[in-house]
Amino acid sequence: MKRGKARTFGFGLRAHIALIWLLLLPVMARAQQPAASGEPPLVITLDKAISMALEQNRDILIAAQDRTRANAQVSEARSGVFPSLDISGVYTRNIDKPVLFLAPNTPINPSNTTARFELGSDNA
Repeated sequence: MKRGKARTFGFGLRAHIALIWLLLLPVMARAQQPAASGEPPLVITLDKAISMALEQNRDILIAAQDRTRANAQVSEARSGVFPSLDISGVYTRNIDKPVLFLAPNTPINPSNTTARFELGSDNA
């Protein structure tokens, strides 16, 4: 009994490449047609193509954002070295002068009546 090559009924590598080529051919032909608006086709030099690729490369854009974030973190870490200055203010305008009451029979008010003191100035 002779052993021969087994026959396969599938596609070979060349058939797959030809099938892909036939499927992509209409897309490639349409991409090479001039614009419908009558504009001339865009001509790009090698230097222009490289600069466009560098400007639009996601990896490069992400790396630039990472570098910016790292620089901000360094600045934030260094900010703890510098002194800080906090200023705040409050302004209150009263219709009547504030009044301070002192209880009777205390070292501050030895009399038997409650002492009443007005503080501040008139709002004239």
